Parts: sequence; structure tokens; C-alpha cells
Amino acid sequence: MGKGNNIRDMGRHGYTQQRGSNKSFDLEVRRGSNNPVSKLDEAKVLDIMVKLRLKYTQAELADEYSVSPAAINSIKLGRTWKHVHIPSDKEEYKALVANIIEKEVIKE
Repeated sequence: MGKGNNIRDMGRHGYTQQRGSNKSFDLEVRRGSNNPVSKLDEAKVLDIMVKLRLKYTQAELADEYSVSPAAINSIKLGRTWKHVHIPSDKEEYKALVANIIEKEVIKE
């Protein structure tokens, strides 16, 4: 397997070589929706975080977003999607909750 194949493989797995570097260990991770294999984006993760606070189960959320329960658990524990945060502003948070409730009512 040549260097070109390795670089293409890195791209498929969400890694890129940092500009100006030839070192294989000098990699940056494409985070969040910038990762080409991500099933979620920042908006969906924010919804998941809020729904976890609203007592949705991890299994329900995993089914709804077509990801594994382990992925939901990693979001809950802050292992993944660390750059996404629930707004500290109460009005913004209330708007998020209202939006989620409105979507649920429309589904029914």
C-alpha cells in the first residue's frame, strides 16, 4: 500500500494531514459534521443533549437518529461532540425545548 492509498484512507476515516507537515503523526481530526463519515451534525447533537435532559432514553434516541446507543452514551458523557454545548442562556434553552416539543407534536 503506497503513501497515496494511506492518505486516501485517512480521509475516509476523518483524518487529514496538517498543512506543511510530512509527519504521519502530525494529524488533525475532522470534528463533528466536518467528518465525512459522521451520521450526526451539531444541530442533531444539541437536540440529543436537550432530549437527554428531558428524560428521553438513550435507546429511543439511538433509534430516532440511527446511531448506536453507545454513540448516545458518549455524547451524554461528553466523550464525543465536546465542541457542542447546551446554551447557558435560559431563554435560548427554553426556545430549544419548545422547538423539540413542537417537532414531537407535528410527528404525532
